Amino acid sequence: MKISDYPRNEKNPFVDKYVIIGGFKNKLEVDKIDANKGTDEEGYYNTKSKKKQVDPKRFIKIYPDSGNDWFDFSGNTCKVLFYIWKELLKPNQDNFFIDKKSTAKALGRSDKIVYNGLSELLKRGVIARYDSTNHFFININYFFNGSRMKHLGVNKQGY
Repeated sequence: MKISDYPRNEKNPFVDKYVIIGGFKNKLEVDKIDANKGTDEEGYYNTKSKKKQVDPKRFIKIYPDSGNDWFDFSGNTCKVLFYIWKELLKPNQDNFFIDKKSTAKALGRSDKIVYNGLSELLKRGVIARYDSTNHFFININYFFNGSRMKHLGVNKQGY
């Protein structure tokens, strides 16, 4: 089928098919009320809880400006990386465990293919070995599942 055979769209056709089920979290907001302005006494804090709608689907943030050329990975390395993203990487974690045999079985590939994929990811600096076997860190400059700022302990003011 040629590209010109596909329909044109005036608006994004995927948005209408997108459904958020559930996906609420409570967010605590704290405001300092300076009732004693101009005095030596402390003010007080007002807190309120707001419900915020969030997308409950799993996601990974990929940072394309990270300096890594994502298009040069071999096909098998991409499969290993996607498996890590989908099955092994937990929210707000910068490390994962991988069992090469079960990963190979899940991907329908050999142990050697998984080993070579991990080696390429190590060589490119996408992952790094942890201090124990089958345990790896991810390079949070390339991708992360959650808030990198929270993970690094940086608040909204930058420190």
